[in-house]
Amino acid sequence: MENKIIKDIFNLKNDELNSIVLIPSENVMSNSASSVYGFWSANRYILKHKYGDIVDMPGRENLSRLLASVDLLLAEAYGVRYSISKGLSGLHNMDIIFSALSSISKVALILKTSDGGHSKTRGVAEKYGYKVNEIGMNFTNWDLDYADIQHNLEVNKNEKVLIYLDHTVCVNSVDIFKLMSLIPEHWLVYYDISHLQLFYFVGTFNFPDNKNLFYGGSTHKTFPGPQKSIVLLNDENLFNLIDNEFNAKTSSIHTGSLLALLVTIIEMKKFGKKYADEILDKTKAFAKMLSYDLDLVGPEGVYTNTHQICIKIDDAVKATIDLSKIGIITTPMRVPKSKDLGLRLGIQELVRRGIKKQDLKIIAKVISIAVNENRSPIEYRSNIKKIANKLDKIKFAINEERTSNLNSLSWLLRMLKK
Repeated sequence: MENKIIKDIFNLKNDELNSIVLIPSENVMSNSASSVYGFWSANRYILKHKYGDIVDMPGRENLSRLLASVDLLLAEAYGVRYSISKGLSGLHNMDIIFSALSSISKVALILKTSDGGHSKTRGVAEKYGYKVNEIGMNFTNWDLDYADIQHNLEVNKNEKVLIYLDHTVCVNSVDIFKLMSLIPEHWLVYYDISHLQLFYFVGTFNFPDNKNLFYGGSTHKTFPGPQKSIVLLNDENLFNLIDNEFNAKTSSIHTGSLLALLVTIIEMKKFGKKYADEILDKTKAFAKMLSYDLDLVGPEGVYTNTHQICIKIDDAVKATIDLSKIGIITTPMRVPKSKDLGLRLGIQELVRRGIKKQDLKIIAKVISIAVNENRSPIEYRSNIKKIANKLDKIKFAINEERTSNLNSLSWLLRMLKK
């Protein structure tokens, strides 16, 4: 049995190189980020105590400085006062935030699951004693339904309300500037930008600097880092509440993931804008290709303003299985404003692996066959494998030749000095 397990482990690389992954919540790290993920330091703790006049753990000062630089670079990139990188996932962030703020807020407004909101938000909020109200989306402009916002403003005007926005199906970003202009200053807004992290990091999308607004999320979707999560804030009191809750409920902050995140931050400072622009350009082109034969759901005319594409189909489960047989990996999801399942696609990983538009045309054709002809287009298996095999280099990162050994990380040192 052990021999088979070892063989299967080695086969994982071939499985990945022979597959086209279209899941919008996944991405691939660079070789440099992956290499530091495997350092011996990855399993170390940084135990903060007072050692005389010293706070840093003796003998691990260098590691401690590196981990601290994660939050320094994130705060600088987003233009905020505080960053917390202790979260392990978007859901971990959600639990910590609801728990931390339950001492000052008892009413939560969340996105309806039927409109693309996260399926876990209500349960987590209710676990910490919040009264939960739902707000929907306006599918004319794919922004928040401000009639719902106005109703809650009238009902809860004297309450300290926490608006927690976490939409897993987001073909458009929420207009946070408009939302913040309407709500009272004593209300709080947290916007989970897990899916849109890269676009905010490079300034494609932006936030106002209100103290009652904070945001964050996971770092492995459009932002091509490890599975971690961050919280970004401008208010000192909010920072202390949430940071203390992380400290109370998190024993390990996953040092290896933080080191990989640090490398990815440095890479995205240099390459992220170009990467984000290419994702948006190719996603719009791919959506147009798919729209000729399939029923896309999204902003009229463009279908998407993010990395996500939403397709409404009759049997999403069968389509997922049929596509997997030829090496295209997808997952079904609930189509916003309906009870039907569909496919939610994202090409951010393919863009980082160097996908060309002519290859996207082939992929679009294959998906159309699987959906419209209700079968696995097995005759395209070799085409899909050829496309996947070409995508064996990671773009928007340190060149592959520079990642064969530790000397390749000298590039990172040069970057830090700029």
